[in-house]
Amino acid sequence: MSNISINAELHFPLAGITFKIEVGLPEGASQGASITISPVDSASGEPIPIRDDSSAVLADFAPAFNRWLRRCTITGTVEETRITGAFHQDVDLERLLRYTADICDMITQRFSLYQEKVFA
Repeated sequence: MSNISINAELHFPLAGITFKIEVGLPEGASQGASITISPVDSASGEPIPIRDDSSAVLADFAPAFNRWLRRCTITGTVEETRITGAFHQDVDLERLLRYTADICDMITQRFSLYQEKVFA
């Protein structure tokens, strides 16, 4: 697979949150493409901690979403302000793009429903 870099932002203005999604695979990489999913405050761009005291919605969503990412062949980790992971090394370009679209769709299905800010 050749060098790949995908940078996307999913905006949910009523929820006050934006998800920054980065997928990358450097030329000649010996492992699968990396992925980072970072929730940030739509107004300030500041990272939103994935904790109950900052956002019960994110604290509930992140672990379940991380488990769901296995369907996209991603082994992920929920960190303080983001979810990071890697696609299985055998994922070809077509599946990488499809899985990235599925990830965006899953986030949209969840966060497009909120009519008010989802964090403190």
